[in-house]
Amino acid sequence: HRTSRTMLNLQQLLERVFQQPNRSSCDKAVLGRIWEAFTTWCQEQFDAKLGVKMLGMGEFCMRHDVIGSLEFWNPMFVLAEAFARAHGLHDRRPKTQTSASESVEVDMAKIAQMTTELVGEVVIRDVVEAALLDIVDRIGASCADEALGVVTIDFVFGKLICENKSLEFHFHAKPGTAGAAAASSAADAAAPTPTP
Repeated sequence: HRTSRTMLNLQQLLERVFQQPNRSSCDKAVLGRIWEAFTTWCQEQFDAKLGVKMLGMGEFCMRHDVIGSLEFWNPMFVLAEAFARAHGLHDRRPKTQTSASESVEVDMAKIAQMTTELVGEVVIRDVVEAALLDIVDRIGASCADEALGVVTIDFVFGKLICENKSLEFHFHAKPGTAGAAAASSAADAAAPTPTP
């Protein structure tokens, strides 16, 4: 007899921010669009080989991998020590690699513009900043609450997963990355060889 595990996903987290905001005052649909704009903006930075400083939670750094004659740029998430201490969390896979490029601060004005386009009405920078800070705070508090079980937060480019205060980030394999190359060569190796 298996006990069912409790879970918290992005939509449930946004509902909690909406129900009990600290700074933000927008509805759940706008919160979702702000998160979508933010994670899309992060992906654009990765595509430009830039990391992103994640509002005190940590940093999405870029690492440069060389496999044979191929070069790959891949993001990695490094949990901020202060955030980890504040919430009693630890990184399931501490990073030993160093960042190969600079990381930028979150461009709240650009994310406000992107959110405005998604929503179809003006969403100002202050609303975006308050919402993102509330979401990050709630991610930390949710990860710290073991009664919530597994916390899974979707980003456009991957998922943050936390269980028993142990946090890790899984990036989606993207064409042109080392992860995609490894997945592709594993799939090729597993594929049956055609016979003439």
